[in-house]
Amino acid sequence: MTKSQKTVLHVSPRVLSGKKSKQLRQKGLIPGNVYGLNEDSEQIELNVSNFNRIIAEQGDTTLLYLQVGSDKEVPTLISEIQYDPIMGNPTHVAFKRVNLKVKVTAEIPVETVGTAEIAGATIVLTRNILEVEALPADLPEVFEVDISNLTEIGQTLHLSDVSYDREKVKVLLSEEELEAPIVLVQEVKEEVAEAPAAAEGAESAAPEAAPAEGETPAAEEKKE
Repeated sequence: MTKSQKTVLHVSPRVLSGKKSKQLRQKGLIPGNVYGLNEDSEQIELNVSNFNRIIAEQGDTTLLYLQVGSDKEVPTLISEIQYDPIMGNPTHVAFKRVNLKVKVTAEIPVETVGTAEIAGATIVLTRNILEVEALPADLPEVFEVDISNLTEIGQTLHLSDVSYDREKVKVLLSEEELEAPIVLVQEVKEEVAEAPAAAEGAESAAPEAAPAEGETPAAEEKKE
């Protein structure tokens, strides 16, 4: 999907709240709320299948236009998704209204793409997310780091190796952090198994030698 296309998510005003929200989930719906831009918070309900499809296709940082009932479409960003700790299904979603002309900050995931088969090495991604500043419509869905050109241990990739629109997106890192690698090719070190410790209580001293033929054991000499 290109940035010229917008994603519209149809939702409905929510009447049930609190413990009654369980009834929504039984119908394939989840509760949510919309807030921000100095307007009152609004309780909504949304179709979980439609929501999961959008997240799977575009990630959770995409700009979403919410249409509540027959009202006009409202540009929003997802600010929080709560999940069931056992089933992993979303149980509540909070949307934040945004002004399309005002820059926002967001955390964008970082992923590696391509393959790099280097004997005795492992590819380490040092950052899973990057905080950025951009207009809501210019937020990237993900930062992709191509590792297919890595060939040997010791190589690194930096933010300068990542392709994104630098005129529209500002990555919020310090100069020191900008110089640090995002990807490392590290040697895999084999773990050396430690020798088993001596059994507890085992005697370390050598056993006493048996007396030579004709000699009297020391213990018997003391009795005499």
